[in-house]
Formats: sequence, structure tokens, C-alpha cells
Amino acid sequence: MFSGMERFIKSTKERVHRMEFDINGFINTENPDRSICREERQYAALLYDILLKAKKEKSDSETKNIVTKLIGEEYDNIEHVFFEATLMRDYFIKDKSGFNEKLIDYCFKDNCKMIKDKIDSQNEPFNFGSSSKTLKKIRNDLSDLDDCFAKGFAKARYMMNAKPDIMVIFTFKVKVYAKSLECKYTSPESHYENGVSQTFIQNDIMKFLFDGKIIKYGDKDIISKGSVILDFKDKICEDNIDSRIKYFVDKAY
Repeated sequence: MFSGMERFIKSTKERVHRMEFDINGFINTENPDRSICREERQYAALLYDILLKAKKEKSDSETKNIVTKLIGEEYDNIEHVFFEATLMRDYFIKDKSGFNEKLIDYCFKDNCKMIKDKIDSQNEPFNFGSSSKTLKKIRNDLSDLDDCFAKGFAKARYMMNAKPDIMVIFTFKVKVYAKSLECKYTSPESHYENGVSQTFIQNDIMKFLFDGKIIKYGDKDIISKGSVILDFKDKICEDNIDSRIKYFVDKAY
């Protein structure tokens, strides 16, 4: 017969034994649906590595086929790849006044003058994505006048705070293109408080920065190809490719 203490020790050992996991299953390269990892950034990092390799080296046909399917575009060369690129915030810092003027034109359309007059009365240009008291006061004063101001401030705030998981700059037939990729694994597409989708805001960012010619590639314009949601579970394993996650892991390591 076991004593009470012996039974406790035995049951504890059994529970601990049942909780043992194999690190090899964290990212299951043979069966991605059984991967333990649920963090999409982990898979985005693998994709980032592959895109960097495609940029640095002449892609073999298999890699080019994979990259073409992932970005959804034909390409000649991958010129730049950025991970969680904070383009809006960083280019704002380079020229705060000039950047804000263009952002106001984009987000407020016909109501630009009233916004600019309010902002010109401030000593220092501010980040539309911030929670500064000055911005809150201006936003509240104008939003009470017309709903279009509230929508404009919301759009500007979302755009300033959003960042794509991956931004790809590529060339095709002498033209330069940009596309942002939002990676998903188990979570659905995000929506903001007023129902605006993550893709909608990312597309706004692409139009603003590239179609608005705020960012160029040397002396060339960059043509926006918008933003796409890349669902690793649904799209990575399609087209009878054994496992793109396995391919990423093999190539990345």
C-alpha cells in the first residue's frame, strides 16, 4: 500500500510526465496544422528571410516560383525587404510639417483648410497617431462640428500607427513596385473601432506614400500594388507544394 505522501508524489510525477512536449513540434515542418507555435510573426520572420535571400542571390526557379506565389506578383528582382516597416512614423520624423500637410490633404480632402489653420496655430508639428493633449483638443473641437472630421482624424491615426508585417520593393520590366504583406496564422483580419479593416488602412498607406509620390526609388516613381493578407494555414500549403513552411524552415536554416 502507498502512503498518502507516496501517492501524491506518484500522481505529481505522472502529471509532469504528461506535460512533456517535444521542441521539434513547435513548428511542425511535416504537418503545419499540428504546429504548436501560433505566433504569426514567427512565420513572417521565415518569409522575411526567404525574401532577403531572393534579394541577395539570383533566385533558382523553385524559390522564384514560391516568392511569386507569395507576393502574388511577377518580378525581375527583389530590391528591398522590410520587416514591420514603420514608414509613416519614420518619414514623418524626416519632415514633420511637410509630411503632415500631405497627410491632411489625403485624409480630410475638402476640409483641409480648417485643419491646417488649427495646426498652424501650434508651435510644433505633431504626430497624428499620438495621444497628445493638443491633438486631442483639436480633434474634439472639430469632430463636434462635422462627422467627416472625426473620420479624417481616425484615418490619420490608424495610418500613422499601422505597420505592415513585411514590405517588399521589387522591379518588373523596368518599373518599380511596392507591396505590403500582412501575415496571419490563426487570427482573423483585424478591424478598427469603427469597423475599418486592417487591409483598408494598409492600402491607404500604400496609396499615400507611393501613389502620392512621397517615397521614390532614386529618380523613379514606385507604383503601389496594395496590401494582401497572407494566411499561412490556408495558402502556404496549397497547390500541391508539400509544405511551404517546411520549405521556409529548410531554406532559412
